Amino acid sequence: MAMDNYVGPFAVPPTSLATFHTIGVIVGIPIYDATLVLLARRRTGKTVACRSLQRLGVGLALSVVAMACVSAGDRG
Repeated sequence: MAMDNYVGPFAVPPTSLATFHTIGVIVGIPIYDATLVLLARRRTGKTVACRSLQRLGVGLALSVVAMACVSAGDRG
């Protein structure tokens, strides 16, 4: 089974898929800093709302949830 690399009428080369991940990170980090970190600081009243280990744990938990969603969608 091969990957379907068409997005609408466009064919995306498989080697360029890593670019989408990089662009997503570049766009996502400022949004994360502007929204979630600001809300966490307001809620906790501290300048550092979450420690690095907590952020790592949340990131790993989100990875597990994302993989579970992909797995559920892949079975169809």
